[in-house]
Amino acid sequence: MTDPLLPTARQWEKAARGPRGRVYPWGNEPTAAKANTAEAGIDATTPVSRYQSGASPFGAFDMCGNAWEWCSTEEEPGNGRYHLKGSAFTSPFERAAPSLLNTAAATMKTTTRDSAALLHRRTPDYAAA
Repeated sequence: MTDPLLPTARQWEKAARGPRGRVYPWGNEPTAAKANTAEAGIDATTPVSRYQSGASPFGAFDMCGNAWEWCSTEEEPGNGRYHLKGSAFTSPFERAAPSLLNTAAATMKTTTRDSAALLHRRTPDYAAA
């Protein structure tokens, strides 16, 4: 799945958190109203411009919520699982923090709403990378 057009997990996280490593793109305070997560109750994806107050310091939109975003970083070499970032409109807000690690198999083809059940979640150890 290595794709030169996809960012690495570190690149994606830098774009989301900014140069000072904010907890969320907009700052350090959890503000569910700045992202399309389950708490918004929209139950669908939204146009990128909908949550302008949730933009990152680099001007990137929807870095929390709306749709999972694939990264080119493999969880472990050869295991076929890749980092996903940002969470989705079906995800609870607490899973939206850009620093969280979520992975999915490159072969995942499901489009069902419960596809989040296929994900593994844990805190990344970038120091070991």
